[in-house]
Amino acid sequence: MRILFLLFLLNSLMFGTFSSLTYDLKYEGDSSGRISEASSSNYLINGDAGAFNGEFSSAHYQINNGWYFTVNIDDTPPSAVESFTSATLLNGSIKIAWASVFDNESFTRVYRVYRSIKQSANGSLITEIDGNEFTDTSGLIYGITYYYRVKPVDLAGNESVIGNIAVSALSKSLSTSITSLVVVSKIGGGVELSWQRMTGISYYRIYRSEVFGEKGTQVNTDGNTVTESFSQSLSGGLVDGKRYYYTVQGVDSSLNEQQIGNNQASSVCDAVAPAIPVVNSSSHPDSLPGVDNCPHFSWVESEDSKAPGDGATGVKGYHFILSRNSTETFSSSWVFKNDLTVCYDMIADGDWYFFVLAEDYAGNKSAAASKKIVISTSGTINGIMYDADGITPLKDTRMDLVSGVLAVKSCRTDNSGNYTFDCVPFGEYKLKIYKAGFNPYETEIFTLSKNTTAVVFNKIINTAQNIGADGLASYPNPCRTGTVTFVYKVDTPGKVFINVYDSAGERVAAIEENQTLAGFRETKWDASLVSSGVYFYLIKIENNGNIIRFPIKKLSLIR
Repeated sequence: MRILFLLFLLNSLMFGTFSSLTYDLKYEGDSSGRISEASSSNYLINGDAGAFNGEFSSAHYQINNGWYFTVNIDDTPPSAVESFTSATLLNGSIKIAWASVFDNESFTRVYRVYRSIKQSANGSLITEIDGNEFTDTSGLIYGITYYYRVKPVDLAGNESVIGNIAVSALSKSLSTSITSLVVVSKIGGGVELSWQRMTGISYYRIYRSEVFGEKGTQVNTDGNTVTESFSQSLSGGLVDGKRYYYTVQGVDSSLNEQQIGNNQASSVCDAVAPAIPVVNSSSHPDSLPGVDNCPHFSWVESEDSKAPGDGATGVKGYHFILSRNSTETFSSSWVFKNDLTVCYDMIADGDWYFFVLAEDYAGNKSAAASKKIVISTSGTINGIMYDADGITPLKDTRMDLVSGVLAVKSCRTDNSGNYTFDCVPFGEYKLKIYKAGFNPYETEIFTLSKNTTAVVFNKIINTAQNIGADGLASYPNPCRTGTVTFVYKVDTPGKVFINVYDSAGERVAAIEENQTLAGFRETKWDASLVSSGVYFYLIKIENNGNIIRFPIKKLSLIR
């Protein structure tokens, strides 16, 4: 405190007391200005009307000893508060308390309470009180730790600036607090809010802020939001690239608003799509024909103006498609992944176009990048398989395409005996046919190359050399012609007996034939005299009293 002597020049003096006229007060020997001006501060004048600082005026001041009196100049801030405590109450509010601070110069006038979500920050002024405790009930957000500072202010207007203690308290939720709020960015810069329904709530108030931990201002109209969702867009005041913090508070039928314990959620207004990916192919670096039918594609990660490091969304992933068309429009048939590579297997020859686009978390999609490749690395093998008569097609018969000793593809013949192997890499192959009742039959080797990209391979299966392990078969089976050929293995020449029975067990044919040579032998039967149906045949060979019997087998006739 400084004690200065002031010269009081009177315009009027009445009975030793000054009236409310303007007085010209000057510092004696000092030209710093007149303390009666509004900009002056840090002084006190003690008079019969009380004590006043530099922001106040008074009608009367008692003069001490005539022309001179003493003015106290106070430019020393009060000391910091002590015994500072905080507590979260059951109703969700936060109570703070502190010991009173005594100022030797001019006494403590008020306490200013500041609140922040950062311990190192001074925070925002939320109230001025003349007591030594305060309960905060305004806009406390669930799950956020709040830091409070209390600064005493003396009568001269000095605020404590050093040594203040920050105390923290965690906000809590109540039974009617909304703690399930979720906010997501949407395509085109939209923001979408959703939360769980609260019992007893008539409608909801939506608050938006650009500062974390602050409730902000209401952005909806009372009574309009009665369901558990809300959305905003650029037309609603959002700015692309900004992060917005939302809080939802319920209002009941009595217009009571739950202002405590609601959670805060945020998202970024994202109206800009990511950059177009840069795509290439290591297997097909140019548009010339390539000998690889397993093309590989890769692309450089797309840049997004709102990458996560900037507090925004970033690229979610990529949609792609391999097409025969030179132009493509995005659809749900495109594949999505968050990787930067893709490999295809056994792609047919010809021109192909690969398209890829980037999508961010808001759903904004970039334009598609494209890459053309030409594949000329494979051929086609097709034809018709016939039974040993050269007329009857082998239908529904398994066939393997064999390279070396490995079966690389499999298929089955159709009802006309047709088969096709597509996208076969160039090389040497043979076919392996699995006719029912016979050992597998292997064809000769043939070659696919860039000069021979299509092979038509028709084959009549010689069943006698590929009969099954039981040494007995018939063809065609089923039979659509009038003649059935029975094939059997003769170890010792002799007389052959063939009996054919219908499904009722009646014999419909009996054939006897002498076989003088060993090996696979064939006997034909004219089946044109019997009707369609299922038949069974039994074959036995007699030689010098010895009888060799073959298993009974089934035969189908189709007219």
